Amino acid sequence: MESKLIGYILAGLGIAGIALTNVLQNALSFIPAKPPYVLLGSVALVIIGIVLLMSNKPKHPKEVPVYDKHGKEIVGYRRMK
Repeated sequence: MESKLIGYILAGLGIAGIALTNVLQNALSFIPAKPPYVLLGSVALVIIGIVLLMSNKPKHPKEVPVYDKHGKEIVGYRRMK
């Protein structure tokens, strides 16, 4: 769950960085980092965020057998969470 939240945050920061690349070029020209580097860093953040989101696949719940009244035959399976 935590890595999913981190993935959303990183992807959001990356998308914001991509959107603000043009603004950074015009408004903050005194920063030594040039906008192509900011753009590349933003794209990298988006990719890392997506990888973190995709790596959290839900695990299948464990299945346990359900027996009949006498406890001899399996009549089905129940998923345990």
